[in-house]
Amino acid sequence: MISSFNSYLSKQTAYWTKAVLTLGMVILLAGCITTASKPLDYDATKGSAYYLSLAQNSSGKEQVNWNLLAARSLISENKLSQAKNILSQLPDNLSGEQKKEQLLNLGELAVKQRTSFDIAQLNVDDLSEAQKIRYYHIRIGVSGQKGDTGAQLRDYITLEQLGTEQQRHQTINETWDFLTSLSDAQVNKVIVYVNEVTLQGWIDLLYTYRNSGGAYTGEFNTPEEQEHFLNLKNAIHGWQIQYSSNPAAIYLPRNIYGEARRLPETDNHLTVALFLPLSGSSKVFGETIRLGYMDASKFYPSEQNQNINVYDTTAAPIADLAVQAQQQGANLIVGPLLKNNVSAMEALAINVPVLALNRTDAAETGSVTAANVCYFALSPEDEARDAARHIFSQRKQMPLVIAPQGDLGRRVANAFAQQWLELKGEANAYVQYFASADQLSRTMNKGVGLEVNGELIIDRSQLPHDPMEQDPLAGLILQAQPDTSTVVDSTEPAEDIVPEIDSIYVFATADELTLIKPMLDMKSEREKEREKAQAERAAQLAQAIAEGNTEGIEEEPEAEMKEKPTPPIYSSSRSHSVNSGGDFSNEMDRVQFSEIPLIVNQADMLETLPSYIKNDYSLVRLYAMGIDAWRLANRYDELKPYKADFLEGMTGKLSVVERCDVTRELIWQQYRRGTVVPVR
Repeated sequence: MISSFNSYLSKQTAYWTKAVLTLGMVILLAGCITTASKPLDYDATKGSAYYLSLAQNSSGKEQVNWNLLAARSLISENKLSQAKNILSQLPDNLSGEQKKEQLLNLGELAVKQRTSFDIAQLNVDDLSEAQKIRYYHIRIGVSGQKGDTGAQLRDYITLEQLGTEQQRHQTINETWDFLTSLSDAQVNKVIVYVNEVTLQGWIDLLYTYRNSGGAYTGEFNTPEEQEHFLNLKNAIHGWQIQYSSNPAAIYLPRNIYGEARRLPETDNHLTVALFLPLSGSSKVFGETIRLGYMDASKFYPSEQNQNINVYDTTAAPIADLAVQAQQQGANLIVGPLLKNNVSAMEALAINVPVLALNRTDAAETGSVTAANVCYFALSPEDEARDAARHIFSQRKQMPLVIAPQGDLGRRVANAFAQQWLELKGEANAYVQYFASADQLSRTMNKGVGLEVNGELIIDRSQLPHDPMEQDPLAGLILQAQPDTSTVVDSTEPAEDIVPEIDSIYVFATADELTLIKPMLDMKSEREKEREKAQAERAAQLAQAIAEGNTEGIEEEPEAEMKEKPTPPIYSSSRSHSVNSGGDFSNEMDRVQFSEIPLIVNQADMLETLPSYIKNDYSLVRLYAMGIDAWRLANRYDELKPYKADFLEGMTGKLSVVERCDVTRELIWQQYRRGTVVPVR
């Protein structure tokens, strides 16, 4: 009996042991399979700071994943040295997916840095479709470094077969841009084999285009221009018949007839919901933008027409208007304009893409990202960044920002300093605040000028360890703003605050600038004290020489005796108004300032505007914003991060940066002898 029980017990124990071991092995293998096959989930709308913060708060394999995604984001943001540093610190024991991501990052980095990369390290058959798209872009770049035009064209043809319809269309446009950039000699060197019908079609399209005179860049207003366009169109139509299966025959490159005859993404008109404040205190701003948006088609008659429905954002909640717009068939929402409404729009989960006409603080810092929202704002921060680029291009080394006290002044100073850090690689921009025009005036009446004694904008990396120090831009902090102006009452400045400021960016109104500029030219209280001390020292020296006793009296160094001229002054469009002529131009002699193309280059257009707009440059800029918003809406599908010189707009040369943010490069001019001249 006991023997039978022991035998039964032994069998049961062996059974359950085997079952547990088998189950454990199944779980282990399942985990390994999941880990090995799962690709890294990359979101292009999130910046590198997002991935770096996740990496800092994780460890092990998860940290490696976040670092790989951070490196990819840094490469797309052109922060190449930081990306290279992260990739160099990865461990050796990477999983299969991690190794592929590492190699793709290294390939993309090599293409941007124009360094060599062994593409054979990657097996295209082991890549996902999204990875294959990156792979072929790397191949195109590597072949470009070798001057192998034929290989680049073949890779473009393969790339066109990958991705979504929109991605394939984009590849067709990129292929055409690449082809038209080639010289005839480069094209003639491409060897086309008998079975390469698609490649032959592309090359014949280029020949057809060039033999017909190419695209005309004007508006086709004369009979000769119209005839040129018709000849080109007929020649390309003949090509489409001959190469009917070529991807470019089915979807013609959008710029094949030139910018003036740019083809729409589809044959259907775009239905736009225009969200603007059309009542209340912001009515004049909304109405001005609406007028510019509606007038845009008059200035660009060859561009795609739009079906436009206008919604008053002060009349109903944003959520209700968004639902109404969707019900009325909107393909795109342009607006809102006010920041609180943009925040409300960001919080909505809607499928309709949005071109917001302002930028929230959360969008500025990247703490809030919406996959279907792009931003186009006439912000002072944009102008400050453009000023930093302009001043840097003039080989200045140590700029000072003069801005009003308050949140606006701090934002402008920070934006300037961040751009300066990106350009120069070191944080040596300074900021100096003023309280008000009244206080400036009171100080000026005392005969006291402005002492250049700003506060340095420093980098957290110079402070004790901080978890944000991996991202130099995230580490910027502005030293505490003083309770009273550091500009207007500088009778006792510190001796070592600012070394050798060589340029000054003033963010101020015209009234404020008329006080700040002459005060910068005046001798400050400190300089007057220095001159008084110099005079006393000179008198003592003269008396000592006369008495034949110069012991103990030191002559002031020659360098200190020389009066330093005021550094070059730069100003934002905030100081430029309709009344900026005559005496103002004379007072501002040699000051450089930024302005939008509509005001600088379109005098005839200005004259056609209603008097309430053309007599107020702040409204002219909003009118120009409406025009550019209309053109951006027609190109919304192309608004991808890191596209430089995307559009020559009425508000500036438009580019797209991270988080689908449209930024502007302005025109710089200078007051010279009572007139305004362009800065070369």
